[in-house]
Amino acid sequence: MFRLRISILAAILVELVMAQACRDNFADIKWVKRQGEAKEISVTTDDTVYVVSSKRAPAGYFIYRWTGEFWTLFPSKGAIRMAVNGTTPWIIDA
Repeated sequence: MFRLRISILAAILVELVMAQACRDNFADIKWVKRQGEAKEISVTTDDTVYVVSSKRAPAGYFIYRWTGEFWTLFPSKGAIRMAVNGTTPWIIDA
């Protein structure tokens, strides 16, 4: 029981520290509205933006990449979830 309490307290502390870091690091971010709808947004370390759209695809929903001016279709069968690791997008399809 004692170890469980320590683990829970440690997890809460880590969460609080991360929440404060996010507030500090992202306080100056300004969101810009773009056309279209997205179920998920992922941003790589080189600031490339990918979205899982709300448009159905063979294996989930179509994926688009922001070019700086417009959205381009990402070559895939689609995704239901997406994440990035560094500059690499990872998708989960249906």
